[in-house]
Parts: sequence; structure tokens; C-alpha cells
Amino acid sequence: MTSEQYQTIDLCERHLPDVLRICRQELGADYHSEADFNECLASNGKRFCKVILDDGGSVCGFGIAMMMDSESADEFLKLPDSKERDKLLSAGKIGILDAGAVDNARKGVGLGRLLARASRKKLLDEGADVICSMAWKSIHGVTNAERILVENGLEESIAIQGYWNQVVDSPQGHLCPVCKEPPCRCYGVLYVRYVTREKT
Repeated sequence: MTSEQYQTIDLCERHLPDVLRICRQELGADYHSEADFNECLASNGKRFCKVILDDGGSVCGFGIAMMMDSESADEFLKLPDSKERDKLLSAGKIGILDAGAVDNARKGVGLGRLLARASRKKLLDEGADVICSMAWKSIHGVTNAERILVENGLEESIAIQGYWNQVVDSPQGHLCPVCKEPPCRCYGVLYVRYVTREKT
């Protein structure tokens, strides 16, 4: 793969059908709705979505990221009481790599890396004091984005089994593509990078 074959740009309305298809296929039918992606289109600077296109203009994947204050991040992340949670929420401007997925037919050529790099850069440009992400670790022990997150300077903090049932709006639990029947038994794994800036 060469970076010249792909372009990472901001989400446009015309990308929505492909982005929704990839999201449902890779993350589960109830993970993100069209309304979630429409929030990214509103361009309020707090929630954004990057898409990666091939040289023919086809959508190959997407990545959503957000900038939050501690109160909003606490409500969004739904972390259990812990020293890791307390440290994260005391950081100031919290950048969250929320979700990303690559079309199954395009996996294995580094597109997830390009998306994560673009989202991380945007959060740093916006002044994030910390960047975090909840990775999905399946019941089979595979963490979906571990390598990409570590390459972007994030480190594993805590793992929470059944985490995804807490973050979906479904009484029976998350419709996980691995567990199939809810509730999901997979883990949410918090990865964190604290940003150090040179004093001027």
C-alpha cells in the first residue's frame, strides 16, 4: 500500500450509506446510528469523522473522534470508579478516539493506521491534554485496535468485561458481532496517552 492510493478527508453526506454499512458490518447493528454520523457533519469542532477513500473515490473506512471536558467524558465513557478514571478525568481537554472500522474487503493494508493517525493529529491540533480510546477485546482474547493504538503512543490502562452493554441504548445488551446473542461478554479496554507540551 502507498499513501498516494488513499485519501483521508472529513465525512461528507454522500459517504453516509457506505460508512453506515461498514459500521454495522464491523461493529454491530446497534453501535452507531445515522444520527451519530450526522452530528459529525454539524462541524461543531467537538465531534468529527474522517473517512478514507481509494483512488476511485470509494469509502474504505472511517474513524470518529471527539473532544470533551471531564464531565462529558465521564458520562460518555462510563468507566467504573478507579484511580485510572480519576487520573483521566483530571486531565483537562480529553480527546477520544471513539470508533473506527475498515471495510472487511480492505483490511490488512494499513488503512486503520492512516485513519487513527489523522484522528490523533486532529485532536492534538485542537489542544487535547490526553487522548484515550476504548478498544474492543473479544471473548476470544483479540483486541481489535491494540497495535494501532500503541503505535499512536497510547497505553493500556484498564479492561472491563461486559463494557459494551453499558454504552448501547438496548435493554438486552449490545448486539455484538462475536457474541451474537446479547448480552455481550467482550471487554472494553481503555488506552490512554497523556500529552506533554514544552513550556514557553
